[in-house]
Amino acid sequence: MIHNRKIFLEDRAEIEIKPDTFFVFRDLAQDRNPSKVECEAVEKRYHVFNSKELGTGTFAIVKLAIDKETGERLACKMVAITKVRLATPGGNVASAQAIQQEISILKQITHPNIVQIKDVIQSPTTVYIFLTRVMGGELFDYINNNGGIPEHEAKFIFYQVLRAVRYLHRRNITHRDLKLENLLLESAVPFSRIMLTDFGLAKMPASTLERMQTKCGTVVYLAPEIIDSPPGTGYSKSVDCWSLGVLLYTILSGQMPFGNVDNPSVVSKAIKSTTFSMEGQWGTRDPTPEARDLVLKLLNVNAKERLTVEGALLHPWIAKQKETLDKLYVKMLRKSHLPAPSFQSEPIKADALKAK
Repeated sequence: MIHNRKIFLEDRAEIEIKPDTFFVFRDLAQDRNPSKVECEAVEKRYHVFNSKELGTGTFAIVKLAIDKETGERLACKMVAITKVRLATPGGNVASAQAIQQEISILKQITHPNIVQIKDVIQSPTTVYIFLTRVMGGELFDYINNNGGIPEHEAKFIFYQVLRAVRYLHRRNITHRDLKLENLLLESAVPFSRIMLTDFGLAKMPASTLERMQTKCGTVVYLAPEIIDSPPGTGYSKSVDCWSLGVLLYTILSGQMPFGNVDNPSVVSKAIKSTTFSMEGQWGTRDPTPEARDLVLKLLNVNAKERLTVEGALLHPWIAKQKETLDKLYVKMLRKSHLPAPSFQSEPIKADALKAK
């Protein structure tokens, strides 16, 4: 059937001809120089669209790019070397090392729930990091647009995030900026693949005994030991587990446990005293007692007693439905044309439930 209907295309609109086959419409009247990239090596291999940024950060801009050789759509993270900043509660600390650290970590990572690095090109002024393009948007927007999500869907989302963070922690990598905005959906539909991104603050200490010192991250997700700890004591990868607790609370309730970023001093005070309510915050989505218990165990002010990622995967809220979650995970990977994992090769260490 032929529909006699006109559709007006915006610049950079993507037209799906068949699965995994797209045309990208370019409005040259609006974007006469769509690839304003001052790097010959980039222009030779990639087409970077100047219009409609995919995202922005403290020191980076993310734009759509296309690999001219393969036609693959990518996200191009353009980092201005002279403007690199690590956001910290005490101010901004310039560090070009942060770029190289992010690239180094990304090159070591291969996981279905983590955005994959494809290529890196550096000019005298800019570093171009080409990454997996994820189409479904941020988890933050998905939850807002749907007015919250049911607990069974939240469980599958959180299960995927736990798998990604466990992968990192087993390699002694701490993300340090786990938040809804850094979790992307492959497609904006229920039970989609979740992908963790933005490793600008990630850290890989030389040994498991080394403590991290830099006060960095997003204030509403910060662990209390990052905000207020004696000089020289530092913190461990358990700060990610605190952030996971904030994530789970927010996914289940639709609210932040310690307030919003508009009032950082109030948020910091609430975090240090672990002041948050488990009652009356859930609206019509009243979570099960097991879900609440997992939140409490992750939001433990004592980092040594806080549940680890391994412990979270063994918690009854996850463990009682692990077989179902595993099956959903395999089905999700098949839709993404990815190989299914061997769950037997990923044993969970039951004796490693507390943070080190």
